[in-house]
Amino acid sequence: KMSKQPIPNLSTFYYWENFNYVLGYVKKQYQNLLSDSEIIFIQEFENLSKESQCLYLRLASRRALWFREEKLTYVEISNIPLSLDELGEKGFICFASKLDCVDLGSILSVFSKKECISLTSKLAHFPKYSSTISKDHLVDLCKPFSYEIMQVLNGIASRLICPVQLEYFTFIQFLFFGTKFRDMSEFVIRDLGHRQYVAVNEEEFVPYFQTRKEAVEKWKISLWRENFYEMSKDPASIDELVQSWNQDILPMYVDISDVAMGSFERALFSLGRWLERLGC
Repeated sequence: KMSKQPIPNLSTFYYWENFNYVLGYVKKQYQNLLSDSEIIFIQEFENLSKESQCLYLRLASRRALWFREEKLTYVEISNIPLSLDELGEKGFICFASKLDCVDLGSILSVFSKKECISLTSKLAHFPKYSSTISKDHLVDLCKPFSYEIMQVLNGIASRLICPVQLEYFTFIQFLFFGTKFRDMSEFVIRDLGHRQYVAVNEEEFVPYFQTRKEAVEKWKISLWRENFYEMSKDPASIDELVQSWNQDILPMYVDISDVAMGSFERALFSLGRWLERLGC
């Protein structure tokens, strides 16, 4: 009979330790590949207080675009408002203002339907609607009133927060993992005692990329594929997707690096199969 291994407790700051491990590796192996703005991002991140670094990592690792200050609770971060002030001052987050009305859909995604109804009740000329309306439909009705709704939201005490500089945050992880389809959660699997399945001497890690060109090519294809998976849900995207392939990805083929070739071919097959299914 196999005895169950106890699951080790993760350190309170496990995600911070893991990201710092990734940062250290990227600085050591890829210093010559990094752009000036990526180096500045790393330096400015490292100059933040530990709690602000933790809060940025928490927000940047989540799928949502916007967050409500009063909903943020992380036991390891003692003063969230203070960390938010530092992150705002140093350019790692932005706060919603009346200017963000273009992104109203993603801002309202952090409010319940009941809260959205309460917001619309404060607008004098909002159209009448049925009480059984879906939240998506209600958000659509809100869009012409974006400016007024953002004014109401700004009158509410709590701040709305959006992490920024995410392209640098994800690119650093991409350099470490060699793909955009793996992320920091890989470390949690390792830390929960599954290390014995991947007996790797970390000193022997070989960097995925030798040149900036290799990294940028694979990164661009990864971003295109991610966009393709979203847009291909709608057959009306054909022209836009084919145009973006022809403009952004196909020209690379002339002298594409070996490292990026597999990604290029997989993206091409995905696009071809999708077009074929649509009868193109």
